[in-house]
Amino acid sequence: MGSLRRQSLALMTLTMIVFMAIGVFVSRYWMERSMREFESHDARQSLQQVTQALENQLLNLRKQARDYAVWNTTFDFMQSRDPAYIGENYSGEIFNNIDSDYLIILRADGRREVLIKHIRDGGSGRLQQLLEPDALSAGVIAQLAPIIDSSKTQFSGSLFWFKGEPYLYAYSSIEPSNPREKLTIKLDVFDVRAGGWLG
Repeated sequence: MGSLRRQSLALMTLTMIVFMAIGVFVSRYWMERSMREFESHDARQSLQQVTQALENQLLNLRKQARDYAVWNTTFDFMQSRDPAYIGENYSGEIFNNIDSDYLIILRADGRREVLIKHIRDGGSGRLQQLLEPDALSAGVIAQLAPIIDSSKTQFSGSLFWFKGEPYLYAYSSIEPSNPREKLTIKLDVFDVRAGGWLG
């Protein structure tokens, strides 16, 4: 009888061990699958939030570029080339408020009229007129060169990757509020990282 009890106890113990092993395996499988689904959902949701934030920021940048581009003062500057236009209409504080790093004004033939870089050095920063484009502004100008078309109004913007880092830029045709002859494209380049949420 003792042997039968031991055999029964051993069989029950072995059965319990087998069922526990199966239970652990099944639980682990479902737990891992559930975690993968959760992580995938979380990643999709995070990507959707970043995409929405980029779209909102790009929309704001496009509006700002358009506002400056259809301003009669900007149009008049393109005809007069009055150097006072920059000092009277742009400042480090304005660049901070619109979170902008560059102002590039191009003529319809692609020649640079204005190239200003916002240097963030604490406070409102300062503006520096560049005689030649730096690497980033040259990259953006190269992006725009094929799409400049002075025969129609242009108003857009895009995400731009430069040396592995994301930037947004917006551009618009310069024209007066009461349309006269269109002269050029205006480009504002905005550093996405400056907003603090992406980098």
